[in-house]
Amino acid sequence: METNRIISKSQQELYSLYGRLSIQYLEIYKNHIKGLAVKKEINIVDLGGCGGHFANAVKSFFNDNGVETNVTVIDYCRYSEWEEFGEINFINEDAFTALAQMENNRADIIFINALLHHLVFDTYKKTRDAQKRLLELAYEKLNKDGYLCIRENYAENPVLRGLSVPLVYYITKSQNPAMIKISSNYGANSAGVGVCFFTPGLLLNTIKRIGFVLVDKTTTPWEWERKHLVRSNKTLLVLKK
Repeated sequence: METNRIISKSQQELYSLYGRLSIQYLEIYKNHIKGLAVKKEINIVDLGGCGGHFANAVKSFFNDNGVETNVTVIDYCRYSEWEEFGEINFINEDAFTALAQMENNRADIIFINALLHHLVFDTYKKTRDAQKRLLELAYEKLNKDGYLCIRENYAENPVLRGLSVPLVYYITKSQNPAMIKISSNYGANSAGVGVCFFTPGLLLNTIKRIGFVLVDKTTTPWEWERKHLVRSNKTLLVLKK
């Protein structure tokens, strides 16, 4: 597989902050994954886990409930915060390679928070294929009672709606200086690197075709990135194999 585009240093700092803020979404996941607290030990994988703050919060939740945890964070960028969490296994590698090396039917929980739309390859088709492949790998690695927890961002023009998705992909991945400036002015943190959102319907159809069962879906209210031009929201999915 071709190499995914790597985010800039400034983006890494921004997503590390997002990783800290993502802990709030754990409250939604907890309603479902707390059932695993009856186990003596569980295996947790956080894909694109940035600085490890979210993974550490998950670990603390289960440890507080008397469950031993094996926590692995996979990210193709290395973060200085990794030094803070000595009991977490950090893998500095792309998610495809690292997941492929893991044992099938092993993970109890896999988190994919705000990662899928950052898988950006040279063409739109290759990007969609890569996103689907990562979800397929997650399915293979989960045990039969395991959970996949996904948080995905979505942005659109309210008139273009779903047509915004390929348009945003092509505009944000352009490395033309003028295009980078334009997309940055419209709120694209990934200008020059690229971003490829799922429409809500496409994401649900993709996970169902792979074989996942939808347990819960929570969508945040729309927020204006640029009033009347670009709006965004977040969707949290809890899935079972």
